Formats: sequence, C-alpha cells, structure tokens
Amino acid sequence: MDKNKKEVSEKKESGDIIEILDCMEDTVTKAPVVWLTNKVIIEREDILDYISEIRNNYPAAMREAKWVKSERERILTEAQKRADDIQKNAEKETLRLIDEHQITRQANEEAEVIHSEAENYFNSVRQNADAFAEDVFKNLENKLSKLLSIVRQEHEEYVESVTRDYENNRNNNVKE
Repeated sequence: MDKNKKEVSEKKESGDIIEILDCMEDTVTKAPVVWLTNKVIIEREDILDYISEIRNNYPAAMREAKWVKSERERILTEAQKRADDIQKNAEKETLRLIDEHQITRQANEEAEVIHSEAENYFNSVRQNADAFAEDVFKNLENKLSKLLSIVRQEHEEYVESVTRDYENNRNNNVKE
C-alpha cells in the first residue's frame, strides 16, 4: 500500500483525474481477495485519498475543459467567418471579371441580335396568321352568303309550291 501512496502523491502533482482513477483501479485489482468471496481488502485511507484527489482536481479539469471548448468554438467561429469573407470576395471578383470580359460583351450583343430576330419572326408569323385568318373568314362569308342565297331560293320555291298546291286544292274543291 505504501507504493500506492507514493503513486498517488505523484499523481497529485500532475493533477490528472484519469491517472488518479487508474491508480485507484490498480489498487483494487492488486488488493488481497477475501477467501471464498469476490470481495477485496482495501485500506479505507487509500480510497479516501483517491476520492479526495479526484475532488480536488475535478474543478481544475472542468475549468480546463470549458476553456478548451470555448476556445475551440471561438476558433471555429473565426475560421467560418474568414471562410465566408473569402468566398464572398471570390464571388465578387469572379463577377467583376466576367462582366469585364470580352466574351460577356459578345454574348450580350449576340443576345440582342437573337432577340431582334425573334421579334421580327414573331411579327412575321403574326402577320401571316392574321392574313390567313382573314382569308378563311372571307371564304367562309362567301360560302355562307351563297348558302343563304340557296336557302332563300329554296324557301321561295317551297312557298310558291305550297301556295300553288293550296290554290289547286281549293280550285278542285270548289269544282266539286
């Protein structure tokens, strides 16, 4: 047990909780076993020393862990901000270079020519469609006019036929 106390006092200086727990585990595994049981004999003072050291070192370890975590967050945030700034600047520079480039100017000119040709084509198609529709309507109007003339003529012939038949029937009835 004296060897363990020496190890504990060395671990006290390091302030590492994991090392203190390792010593504690080592003490438990090397302790004498009570015959016919799974129990071990450990000096109370040894275990209490381990617990005391863990309690004393725990706040320092926690402070260090919190500091490491906050420092990590600060570094990550700063790195993300730098990355975002670099990306924004790169995008701005890329857009500036594209706008200044001759290909963009040529593309804009070609786009205007294509747009003008498309408008001309649209106007031509529209005029042709209007002319076609006008021809169709005139043709339809002529056919309907002829059909109406035929219907009127047929109507007149029908009326004359009915009138003639009526007159003939009347005359026949009068003679009888």
